[in-house]
Amino acid sequence: MGIGAKDTLDIALVKKYNSLRVDNPIVGNSMVDPNKMYDAMNDYASMQKSMLDIQQKLHSTCLNAITPSIQYCKTKRLKNAPAVA
Repeated sequence: MGIGAKDTLDIALVKKYNSLRVDNPIVGNSMVDPNKMYDAMNDYASMQKSMLDIQQKLHSTCLNAITPSIQYCKTKRLKNAPAVA
């Protein structure tokens, strides 16, 4: 797999923009502070962890509330039905 222009349109674009230089000093000034980004990511991760903890507690509570009311009844197995493992 080669790198470079593959057809005449690509070759024309490469020739046109080959001599242009991009110098954008605003990019460095407009970047988000890495510490602020880290803090935001940390806040998001801790929120997700809290949500998972709440979901697990809710699941456990619902399971504990529903389990005592479950009634299991023995049914007769049909002759042609396979055994369920």
